[in-house]
Order: sequence, then C-alpha cells, then structure tokens
Amino acid sequence: MGNEKQRNGKGATDSDLERAVSELLTELNAVPTPPKITELAQELQKRLDQRRS
Repeated sequence: MGNEKQRNGKGATDSDLERAVSELLTELNAVPTPPKITELAQELQKRLDQRRS
C-alpha cells in the first residue's frame, strides 16, 4: 500500500505518520530497546502532536 502512494507521487499523510509512530512506540515498549531509540520515537510523536495543534 505504501509503495502505491509513492508511485502516485503522494507522500504519507499525517494520519499515516501518526498511526505508524503509535505502532512503533507500542512495539518499542514490548521489547528491550535502547533508551535513545525510545526517546527519538517519543520526540517524533511529540512533533506530530504539535503539528496537529
């Protein structure tokens, strides 16, 4: 699906990004993850939240 959007010249929507980051954070919390990786994912989530506001 994601490749189809790229072929059509469309990037990911904000909704797509928010869903992906949410899933990423869920997965990172389920397995041992270096703190820096979790920190970066949380920062990305924060920036997406700020864009929505």
